[in-house]
Amino acid sequence: MVDYEKILNEIGLITRPQWIQLLILTLPTMLAATHMTVMVFIGYKQRHVCSEPRIQQINSQECSVTWAEQLIETMSRDEATESADSCARFDFVNCTLLPSNTTTDPCRAWTYDTSVFNTTVASDFDLVCHDKQQGRLSQSVFMFGVVLGTAMWGQVSDKIGRRIAAIVPLLIGIGFSIAAAYSATFLEFTVHRFFVGFTIFPAFSCCYVLGAETVNQEHKVWVTQAFQWFFSLGICSLAAIAYLIRDWRTLELAISFPGIATLVLMWFTFESPRWLISCHQYSKANAIVTKLMKSGKNLHSLEAKKLKVLSMMQKDKEASDKPKKLESGGSEKVDFIITAEKTRRDTIVAILKLPNMRKKSFILYYEWMVTSALYYGLTLNSAELGGNVFVNLFLSAVVEIPATMLAIPMIQKWGRRPTLTSTLFLSGTVCISMLFVSKELVWLNVTLATTGKFLISATFGTAYVYSTDIYPTTVRNVGIGVCSSWARIGGMLAPFIAMLDVAGLAVPYITFGSMAIVGGFLGLLLPEVLGKKNPENLKEAEEFGKNDTLFPFTCCGANKHCSGKAKSNTEDI
Repeated sequence: MVDYEKILNEIGLITRPQWIQLLILTLPTMLAATHMTVMVFIGYKQRHVCSEPRIQQINSQECSVTWAEQLIETMSRDEATESADSCARFDFVNCTLLPSNTTTDPCRAWTYDTSVFNTTVASDFDLVCHDKQQGRLSQSVFMFGVVLGTAMWGQVSDKIGRRIAAIVPLLIGIGFSIAAAYSATFLEFTVHRFFVGFTIFPAFSCCYVLGAETVNQEHKVWVTQAFQWFFSLGICSLAAIAYLIRDWRTLELAISFPGIATLVLMWFTFESPRWLISCHQYSKANAIVTKLMKSGKNLHSLEAKKLKVLSMMQKDKEASDKPKKLESGGSEKVDFIITAEKTRRDTIVAILKLPNMRKKSFILYYEWMVTSALYYGLTLNSAELGGNVFVNLFLSAVVEIPATMLAIPMIQKWGRRPTLTSTLFLSGTVCISMLFVSKELVWLNVTLATTGKFLISATFGTAYVYSTDIYPTTVRNVGIGVCSSWARIGGMLAPFIAMLDVAGLAVPYITFGSMAIVGGFLGLLLPEVLGKKNPENLKEAEEFGKNDTLFPFTCCGANKHCSGKAKSNTEDI
């Protein structure tokens, strides 16, 4: 088997075609980020008051008071806040309140405050009062689409290639995102959002894997973390666009049309040579490697010559077999396998049959789930912190960049396990501490939320790198895909956990914080990978970490394997 890693090492630095590839692959990342968090703005809860058809009587010459004054008089009062109740009103006839002002009617129509947004999904479909939780439900449906999509497209990616598995869902997702802007009912909008989640985010996941496989081990940590930076930049750009566009339908279109340009540019990307070589498609892999070598500093790669020979042998084999296929009417299937044994394509079922891999997988699933729940819980809560919603989301996003940059030296020097567990412990503690802060202290709430987002962003970046170290090459994309699906389950749960505030304002904070702290303890049961060679197949993966101790930390963060002479994967994923 050709070692693609050796080819990249012999070529040298990242070549121009690789840079172009990586830059293009960041575009679906930003697109996924905007669609993932757009509900913060299009689902914004506008202040509202009752606006019954009969109110028009008040605004006529029959009444001696202004519309606003009489409107306030006819509103019932919330005993706790002494403010007007936005969901019920006292009844009246011909500008006169009914004799018994203790009887109220539920509002059937509302007037919305347009000082922040002109229209939102909530105002267009009246998602207020008894329907106020439907906006959060829509976000959970979106996340459910992501769960199913990442699982399905991850399998597709391992079978037909990373590039096509990114382009096809991206094409479908753009169509549904544009259609969502023209939804006539909330049900229609929710269905469209489900398919946007089912397609656009899995396209980002495939681009992430394709980008990671484009470069060598030395650059993979930086490249994969860079995807996190562009995800953050996507959220920052959404905050800026939403500040300029205050109508939800126009905003939905504004974040959808860039997907068309992204789709066009995606056609200029190339398939992962690692995947092509693993599938014995040597001719296609050789064409890409030849292109990379022309831009590299070393044009004499021995491993590339080996690939070229295999490519020529494959072409000769195909040419000699072509007449046989024509004679048999194409019924004879010709499989070209140069290696003695064809690469086996394992599935998630094969992973879970092995006890050690099963234990590590279940722990990783929980870590991804709780990390995602906190990440999206803090992101979607930006509108609830008070102050400027655009600044809140921008700060929540921009803090992710230094968080992931800080995670890189921690991962490389201290290790994956201590970085993962410490950030989970701290983020959970910060989350719980927020319940002791008064809502009036907006600056302190924003500071704590931003700190929590900083920590959980570092956790997210670490989880990606950690998982690619745990899973072997043969099932890496499937493993990451399933982990990503569990992350979306966490994202799907986040709005429901936020709904627990009906049982008490402290309940969501305690729930989120406790989940993170439990995740920190479970992370201690994972093996440290710093200073160890990544497994290449399931047999190696099953043995990997079996003899790992619970607290192997030394001055360099790993264990006895962390020596200067040991082959390290500190830059490996």
